[in-house]
Amino acid sequence: MAGRHEDGHSVDYYRLANRWIRVVQPYIVQEKKRQPKAAYSVHLASMLKFFKRHTLPTEVFEQLLNEVVFMEPVEKRVAAFIIGMAM
Repeated sequence: MAGRHEDGHSVDYYRLANRWIRVVQPYIVQEKKRQPKAAYSVHLASMLKFFKRHTLPTEVFEQLLNEVVFMEPVEKRVAAFIIGMAM
């Protein structure tokens, strides 16, 4: 299953998304500065156009892959929370 580690842990998508935003933000800022319109807005379509023209180096994806954080499945975390609250 995608996003699952062999021991049942799952990817912490919140941290992965935050890391991804930090990685692509400089590229988006650069593109925004390059645009002549002061009201240039960044949205998914504009990001797709930009990254079709400017591919990210493989090292960026390797670094993201190496920084992936795995955590226990939500069922176990909720159960641990409930048990902890009951004590």
